[in-house]
Amino acid sequence: MLRERLEKPAPLDAPNYWLAIESLEEGRLVGSVSTNDTLPRHRNFKYGIAIFREHWRKGYAIEAASLLFRYYFRELGYRRVMAIV
Repeated sequence: MLRERLEKPAPLDAPNYWLAIESLEEGRLVGSVSTNDTLPRHRNFKYGIAIFREHWRKGYAIEAASLLFRYYFRELGYRRVMAIV
């Protein structure tokens, strides 16, 4: 179910995203990163990351968060973020 949902392309103008995290070596699905409650007017958003247990401690969460933050802060001009745990 997760793979099927993540394989659907998201519209580029959507304020919220749910994206797959894949390993570079094998292209295997290792987790997902999502944004929600984005408020462009207030320039803040929430995000969450889920990594499958067998892929913990391999740097996937750090890299996904870094890419997400770079996009939201540098490209879209957001200023605040809150993690969803």
